[in-house]
Amino acid sequence: MNKAFYKIYTLIFFIGLLSIQSAHAESDVHCEQDRKLKPYQILVGFTYINKRLYPAIKDPVLSPLLIIENKSFTTVNGNMLSRGMTLTLPLMPDKKYVKIKNAGSYVEHIGPDYCVYYGEFAENGQPEWTIVSTKDINSLRSPSLLQTKHFYQINTQCLRQGDYEKGKEPPCVKPQLIAVSDINQNNSLEYWYTEPYTWDTGFTVAEETESNDLNVLVKACPSCD
Repeated sequence: MNKAFYKIYTLIFFIGLLSIQSAHAESDVHCEQDRKLKPYQILVGFTYINKRLYPAIKDPVLSPLLIIENKSFTTVNGNMLSRGMTLTLPLMPDKKYVKIKNAGSYVEHIGPDYCVYYGEFAENGQPEWTIVSTKDINSLRSPSLLQTKHFYQINTQCLRQGDYEKGKEPPCVKPQLIAVSDINQNNSLEYWYTEPYTWDTGFTVAEETESNDLNVLVKACPSCD
């Protein structure tokens, strides 16, 4: 009896110790908006209904995607977002600018802890998956019907999202092509599209190769598995 009690006590002790260590590890992650964009850099992001913020924030928020610098792409976490930042809508010429009313962040615990940065818009109503940027992007444009058809020929992904019972599978979800560009000016199209994951949907930029494959340049999904 005493041995059994000792084993249970030891197990509880170690579980408690692991919990304390986990809490301490979480407290070591600090998210700060402390980076400044350089004059020649362009920050690009997309609007996205963040499930971690819902229902407190029901409207799409800005999720940072990349920085364009010297005709190349760089992944960015978004720690340069700031209140009052003015952004352009490169694919929506009829509504040229939007402003960020609040820049926030939180710690995501999927895998190693990391910071997720987001921006709330001063005016609601931005459709989900709208591309926004700090400056105009000259070569970025909406895809033509021919480009859209070709994209789905080289990207045949269709994923059933979420958890479901056998025999009750939901319809599979395909990527949605949002824009095309040739920012690096190598005469090979860059495709900007949504990408489904098991528990969420992210945003990807990929370039078509000579063998008609897609070479991923940048991808972002704030809370994906």
